[in-house]
Amino acid sequence: MEVSQGGRTRVLDWRQNAGLDLAIHLAHAGDILRVESLQRDVLEMRACVGADAARLCAGRGTGADLAAIVEAAARYGAEGEDLVALGAADVAWWRLIIRGSGNVACLLAFNSLVGSALAVGQMPSGHRAEELLDVAALLLLQRHWRSGLAAGSVTA
Repeated sequence: MEVSQGGRTRVLDWRQNAGLDLAIHLAHAGDILRVESLQRDVLEMRACVGADAARLCAGRGTGADLAAIVEAAARYGAEGEDLVALGAADVAWWRLIIRGSGNVACLLAFNSLVGSALAVGQMPSGHRAEELLDVAALLLLQRHWRSGLAAGSVTA
């Protein structure tokens, strides 16, 4: 909404003026302003932010950052099929990657996506379970991080 003192009030199009904070409100709004694809869209955004943060972390992360990521991936793989434990391990693992990326905007988006009504643990199990149970993909990423450490491609 745009309000001009002594002037008119104009309702702005949310698709052009709102930020990620509106997605959090939409998640609470239920049927008031329903966006059918919101949960799918959040998961897709997380994937995009995660992929870019991983790329940045590989180039900017310190040896300690990357070693912590490799160690966290090993713990993730030990969780079996316990979705609650996998979800917590996944968030912890991605938090390390986001931190290693050195990108504050990625960090803020990540915090919004995991610490609100859009939190991954609140997603319907079908949307999130498939991602969490793909431990093989995570371990493949772990091997790439480990080979980067072995090749000395990170800073001290």
